[in-house]
Amino acid sequence: MFYHTQNNYILLDNGFKAYIVNSCNGYVLYALLISILIYLKKNLKYIVISLILLFIFNLFRIEMVLFFTNIDKNLFDFFHNIVARIFMIFVFLSMVWIATKNK
Repeated sequence: MFYHTQNNYILLDNGFKAYIVNSCNGYVLYALLISILIYLKKNLKYIVISLILLFIFNLFRIEMVLFFTNIDKNLFDFFHNIVARIFMIFVFLSMVWIATKNK
């Protein structure tokens, strides 16, 4: 494992230390997805499966950012602020699109 957690910090093996702020945990995206799925009148099973999938993709996003930051500390901003955001926007819009197609 190339990182350790301590309180709200992630410590990478290369010495990089990232503080995890509460506004960066994805809760807004989960709430927005739940709201859209309720609006589309999806059943509870569909909502739970969607949330689990979004959680898995969010874990992948975090691992991706940490992996490339461990390679080079200077890559953190690029992967966190650009690549990971584009990835999560794509995932979110894909999930909403699938939900509207399955109406």
